[in-house]
Amino acid sequence: MSPETANKVIENVTTSAAKIRKLEEDNAYLRMALGLIPDATGRVTVKAILKAVAKSAGLRIADITGSCRSADLAYARQTVYALSLRENLSAAQIGRVMGRDHTTVISGARRAEKAIRAGMEASNVSA
Repeated sequence: MSPETANKVIENVTTSAAKIRKLEEDNAYLRMALGLIPDATGRVTVKAILKAVAKSAGLRIADITGSCRSADLAYARQTVYALSLRENLSAAQIGRVMGRDHTTVISGARRAEKAIRAGMEASNVSA
């Protein structure tokens, strides 16, 4: 391996490690902000995330898991998907609790993450 290739590999590993640390910090902040408490195994369940998002948004769990497609309910639903995936829960597992297909979970989580990034970028511009 050439020195340039070795340097690129080291740079990629360092960048990846920094991204993982940032994601772990973000997850810890989200857990604290939503009052999520891990269970005995150290994991946060989909139901706990669902309850926390419902409480935070002032919505009923039945409304979030229901079939209504209003923007506020859809965003709350997508937030549950994204937070659950960040906790390393499977899309199929999340879908079972939410009454959705795993592909819906993945798509919704991507939308929520995109909205979060857009909001963060907007707040950085206005700051």
